[in-house]
Amino acid sequence: MEVFTILVVMYWPNILDRPVTDSVMAEFYNGKRLEFSSYDECYNHVQENLESLKQFGKNTFPDAKLVKKILCVRQVGYNT
Repeated sequence: MEVFTILVVMYWPNILDRPVTDSVMAEFYNGKRLEFSSYDECYNHVQENLESLKQFGKNTFPDAKLVKKILCVRQVGYNT
């Protein structure tokens, strides 16, 4: 079984300002685990909650200039 989750990648114009980790996994929303059984289901959730996900990224990395991209990624260890 494949399981997908959301990864928010941030952008800093000056590479020297970028921390070692430039992304954050969106694991929960309203107390519910964000895991999707298909890429399409994950993608649809991103489209429906785009502004909230951008704000989540900015709250996590307030020094970042903007959200670079939001990805649906396969979780390692779930694919059988």
